[in-house]
Amino acid sequence: MPIPSPQYRRSTSSAQIFCQLGTDHGIPLSQLLAGTGISAEMLQDSAAEIEAEQEMCVIHNLCAAASHIRGLGMEAGQRYHLTTYGIWGFALASSPTVRSAIDIALRYVHLTFTFAHYSVREKDGDALLLIDDSHIPEAVRTFLLERDLVGVRNLFIEALGMIVPAKYIHLRMPRPAYPEAMLELFGQMPLFDQAQNCIAFDASLLDLPLPQANEHTKHMCETMCRELLQRRRARQGLAGRIRDRMLQMPIELPDMETIATEFHMTSRSLRRHLDKEGTSFRALSDEIRETLAEQLLRDGLTVEEIAGRLGYTESSSFTQAFKRWKGVSPKAYRISQGGSARVNRAEEE
Repeated sequence: MPIPSPQYRRSTSSAQIFCQLGTDHGIPLSQLLAGTGISAEMLQDSAAEIEAEQEMCVIHNLCAAASHIRGLGMEAGQRYHLTTYGIWGFALASSPTVRSAIDIALRYVHLTFTFAHYSVREKDGDALLLIDDSHIPEAVRTFLLERDLVGVRNLFIEALGMIVPAKYIHLRMPRPAYPEAMLELFGQMPLFDQAQNCIAFDASLLDLPLPQANEHTKHMCETMCRELLQRRRARQGLAGRIRDRMLQMPIELPDMETIATEFHMTSRSLRRHLDKEGTSFRALSDEIRETLAEQLLRDGLTVEEIAGRLGYTESSSFTQAFKRWKGVSPKAYRISQGGSARVNRAEEE
């Protein structure tokens, strides 16, 4: 069950939630862990880490065994809390405002358990939370969207200490057989079969102060998030060797044919080996570009300069890619890292 977007290693907390949910419904743990490479002992080890591919396998097993249970994704989402996410959750809770918390959430989203791409933008007085799940396998897409929607709701409640009313909720999923459950949870009926997943809030929400704000704790947690993310980025096996090779010449990233030749294999064989390790050459290339883009922005280069170095023919293409990786524009990321607020045309887009 390949995951087509870059995913990093993660703790077993989420897999543990899925397994507990399944066993609560009478599904044997052995069935939930079948083919995952995860042992029962690993689920109880707070220091254990697994690949995103392994967690996705647990999700497939759960959904296949519990397909008859209505609203299973929402039930799963109710089990996620700020503390579930470890240091990422503490970083959010200690932020001064909702806007600051969202900025940290998006920059370190790879420390969470989501498989979707998140972004936030403001438009006509609204703050729009966009959830792109188009790349997630259809068999588990609705389950994971429900899980994430309820999980986000819980984060808002626990960070703000209040229920935040949404102006509207648009979902790509078809209308379920249990719409009343969503009405009860979200206070309104979502519109289904929409072009995109979008939750709209009043933009004034972004500047609300958080009750647990603490600048010292925030900086400490953010440093720990950064270090943890760097460690989880480290790859092993063939993917790790390829990543190390590509980092040796970051100004001119080699293509797959070049790498395959250097590793004495065909491009087809290279693709097959990477698929077994739960990644792809494109995912590795994106990881390298994301890592380098972060560093070059902190070093003060303009978007045009960075785009050229990373092989983009247009600055706007790099800006769009960066928003997909981090959920914020290059300008917003530079400012969040304490860099200059200077912008050029591409950064303003």
